[in-house]
Amino acid sequence: MSQAAHNFEVNRRVVFYNGITGDYILTIEGLLSVTPEDKKLSVIVKTGPNQYKKHYLGVSDNVTWFCEQIESVPADPFHYRVVFRPTTIIPDVQIKTR
Repeated sequence: MSQAAHNFEVNRRVVFYNGITGDYILTIEGLLSVTPEDKKLSVIVKTGPNQYKKHYLGVSDNVTWFCEQIESVPADPFHYRVVFRPTTIIPDVQIKTR
């Protein structure tokens, strides 16, 4: 399920919440890939067949975030997949011609 979400196959919602005021600061919904980093969150949103937008969101002592899956997805305990990243397996090779 995590791999499917990272590959923009699952609708999700990310909410930034101010713990002092109790207010929602920001909400992003859609086909999201979420990557937590040190004191920030990277969110990539799929906006079209081959279109994406990337957002960096900061986190502080009083601002936190949570991500929820909006709808359920089928999960088969006997099905699995292996995803290879071609650029990792075969690096960018440049050939010089004379």
